[in-house]
Amino acid sequence: MLFIIILAVLFAERYLLEQEDFRQHLWFRDYCRWFRLLPMGDWLSDTRAALISLLLMPVAVILIIHGWTVDTLQGIPEWVFAFAVLIFSLGPRDLEHQVSAFLYARDNESEEYANRIASEIMQRPVTENEPERSLHVSESVLEQANNRLTAVLFWFIILGPIGAVIYRLAWLAEQYTRDDSHLENMREQAFRLLHILNWIPARLLAATFALVGNFDNTLLAWRHWNDDQQSLYDADSNSLLRMTGSAAMGHARSDEQLAPVVEDALGLVLRSLTIWVVALGLLQLIIWLS
Repeated sequence: MLFIIILAVLFAERYLLEQEDFRQHLWFRDYCRWFRLLPMGDWLSDTRAALISLLLMPVAVILIIHGWTVDTLQGIPEWVFAFAVLIFSLGPRDLEHQVSAFLYARDNESEEYANRIASEIMQRPVTENEPERSLHVSESVLEQANNRLTAVLFWFIILGPIGAVIYRLAWLAEQYTRDDSHLENMREQAFRLLHILNWIPARLLAATFALVGNFDNTLLAWRHWNDDQQSLYDADSNSLLRMTGSAAMGHARSDEQLAPVVEDALGLVLRSLTIWVVALGLLQLIIWLS
């Protein structure tokens, strides 16, 4: 049933959900403010248990609802609940829709709109002109494939709906506390949790890049990243995906060479996602036949 839920969610994500405002998670920003207004909110925000304290209530609510759905109407509500949780945990924006909008605006010289879409994909203000802007967008596409899709799917497969929720809440906590100096401790904890949660899915995605792209180049880039990550690149999943994704399309990632174009980056991500879905489908078939 897990495979069917994921397939249904990806179908809805691709063909049915053109309006994605419902997935902006503005409630979480309000929740963070409410948390700080609690009698011990400021004190908890500065402790080692700051992130756990923040996420405890929404995670508990999800666990209670999930526990109720398991034993109700032969588990049918559980499937509906799992579908809803996964569809809310992906994103918040559909990556393919955003890339298509950026390419259309860029090619039709709608600079203001193109910059806005590029800023949403890159999650930072856009100051570059072409071709640098497209090159940086293409790198961000490789990163966002993990943050928006594959990491959520991975933890959904491993832990069910609660896994997808924990990943998305950790991501939201890191995003919404980024510009608040009073929540710097909480942001640091969220960043560390994301680093842990991204470790396995990012490496699986990088391995998939090798399968659907230039295998030898990707392995060489991965080895180079392992050797020089402390001195040349940030030691995190995003830098690994940038390097291996660029190498998978035949681009060496360095300051002297250009990163992959946006269309190539999106194509690599979609092919990799297809591999994930096919592999999961085969695994589900083996389970059914055994």
